[in-house]
Amino acid sequence: MIGKLVDPGRSVFDRVELLAGGEMNLWFDHAPQVHGEMVDGTVAILFDASGPQLQGQLELQGRQAKWTLRHTEQGLLLSIIAARQLRAKWEGAEVDGRWRLHVSLQDE
Repeated sequence: MIGKLVDPGRSVFDRVELLAGGEMNLWFDHAPQVHGEMVDGTVAILFDASGPQLQGQLELQGRQAKWTLRHTEQGLLLSIIAARQLRAKWEGAEVDGRWRLHVSLQDE
């Protein structure tokens, strides 16, 4: 019983917001564990969370980048790829009782 109060369990992904300039926000009910890497010009961010699988495109400096959010054994994996190499910065913060991960992409 006490464990349930101390450990809220796996986070639940709620939604994604696509913003101008190659930026996106991912919303969760509470902060998940996050591990991210940039590998060969692609961006991969793993969340210890559950939620739906999604995919889409966002615009970065007039060109398209594709993103997918899919299930893995470790949780949800966000992958972002483009015809050119990408770099990304991400930062999480609590906002109005929810947790938001802000991802900002740049051409390498």
